Amino acid sequence: MLVGVFPGAGCCPGGRGRSCGAWWLVLVVFVFGVVAGVSGCSGGGGAGAEGPVMSGDYYVQSDGSLRRPGGVGEFPVPDPLVGEYSDAGAEAMASYYFETVAYAWNVGDPRAFTDMVATGCQACANTANDITSVYANGGWAAKAGASDFQASAVGRVTDEQAHGDETYAVDVSFSERTPDVYMNGSLAPGAERVRAARVLVAWDGYFWRVVEVEDQPQGES
Repeated sequence: MLVGVFPGAGCCPGGRGRSCGAWWLVLVVFVFGVVAGVSGCSGGGGAGAEGPVMSGDYYVQSDGSLRRPGGVGEFPVPDPLVGEYSDAGAEAMASYYFETVAYAWNVGDPRAFTDMVATGCQACANTANDITSVYANGGWAAKAGASDFQASAVGRVTDEQAHGDETYAVDVSFSERTPDVYMNGSLAPGAERVRAARVLVAWDGYFWRVVEVEDQPQGES
């Protein structure tokens, strides 16, 4: 067996002023041609090299807070029917409202739906305020969604004094994913549910606008 010793060959990299210590590289050559190499370095580069910690589907940042996820998707495209004065157009508008509300939660911008609502829609204003309050304090929301719409135009609203003579009621049921909401260091997870609502929409001569939204228990839509 042949043994070769090379002084200093095992010094760790790291630049000037760092002590390598008394490290040696020992090559042991066996008569059968098997070569084994042994070396070592103190304070290896693996320490502190781990990626961010996961909490559910979210990354925990160095300060302990959760990182807002990306990938919110594209702004929902309206059905061309929302520009048509018909039952089908009213139904399309009522459904599209909930799609844009979900998108607004995910991006933190209520203008995604407030541009299509009429002045005085209290439910719309409440939703916009909820979104704004979450993001204004450094929080965020994620994973909101709305799909599988079933809409039916009920007819013209009889209270013309309150809503105008071109306001119609549309009953909508759909699958809703309420958002995960992160505020003040705590995450409140959302949930899947089937939602039913009556949406009042008004024709402004060019486009349907949401006048009011009234939640309804399932089975009573």
